[in-house]
Amino acid sequence: MTRSSLARRLVLLPFLVLVPVQSLAQPAFELPDGLVLFDETVPIVLSGLDPGRIVTIRLEQHDSAGLWRSHGIFVADAEGRVDVSRSAPLAGTYSGVAPMGLIWSVEQDPTVEPHPAIPEPDLTPVVSQLSARREGTRGPARTTGSG
Repeated sequence: MTRSSLARRLVLLPFLVLVPVQSLAQPAFELPDGLVLFDETVPIVLSGLDPGRIVTIRLEQHDSAGLWRSHGIFVADAEGRVDVSRSAPLAGTYSGVAPMGLIWSVEQDPTVEPHPAIPEPDLTPVVSQLSARREGTRGPARTTGSG
């Protein structure tokens, strides 16, 4: 994927169609309302988690070229939140703190056939879908002593 194709895909990104997280506490994404343009930073925050909870956040986008996916595995902070703009993933399709990491690290799924070609320039909004899955908890570091 070239940089120019990424820019075309993100024009007028209507962010995001949400998939609820399955839990009793009802974790939820905190996202901006309305359209987000390709040059704007999208704050992606998942709240309502237990502190220390490990969670995988996934992003999917469908466009004329097919299906694109990214993910990051994060640890909820002391308030039970994952703020992608402030937290580096433990693993995923990108590393380091990157507010738009889930967007720019999308990888094309080779098993999904592309949609029919749309004439260039394609200014059709790209709908992204966020989902999250709780994985477990990250407890305090354990030490073993001798003796």
